[in-house]
Amino acid sequence: MPEEPDAPAYESPEIEDGYCTLAEYKAYRNIPEAVIKDDAVLAALIERASRYIDRQTGQRFVAATAMRQYEPPASSELELEAALQTLSGLVNADGTTIALGDVRLLPLNGEYKTRIRLTADAPGWGGGDGLVEVTGSWGRFAEPPEDIRLACMEIVRAAEARRTGQGSEAVARVTAAGVVITPQDTPKQAMAIIKMYRRLT
Repeated sequence: MPEEPDAPAYESPEIEDGYCTLAEYKAYRNIPEAVIKDDAVLAALIERASRYIDRQTGQRFVAATAMRQYEPPASSELELEAALQTLSGLVNADGTTIALGDVRLLPLNGEYKTRIRLTADAPGWGGGDGLVEVTGSWGRFAEPPEDIRLACMEIVRAAEARRTGQGSEAVARVTAAGVVITPQDTPKQAMAIIKMYRRLT
């Protein structure tokens, strides 16, 4: 009797910029790791809840890598319009790469940086019609704060309850795309956290 082929190895669904992991949520809900039948749905709900939190607070709670351009300043300090977590590349307006060791990120002890100061050894910001290019990881938060993780898990819990027909504080909004999360659908604990961060914007 021919042997049956081995079943493909299980791969956990990916979550893009989620504010909790699938493993964290399953632990929060006491769902055994071996129970995987709803993993794809839970991963989608985590991602959707995370983007809902973004919209409600006007903030992102994970850093994103990007290059930003600035007019060269007249002084030794470049003011940044966005919060910088880490600096990975710096090019002045003349196209000269500035060594990362020739700059200081300020404030020194801040959770994120808002200014770049050149040291005496740096070549300068350059001039003419060129722009300064700053590449790095941007965002007020390097990773989601614990209360944002909790808010995300509570929103997913409520959405999961609606999907399975269980009672919850929420009111279901169902479309062809599935459950749509709205302020009326959000558990009170999660909304209180969201409102706290909304006031910070």
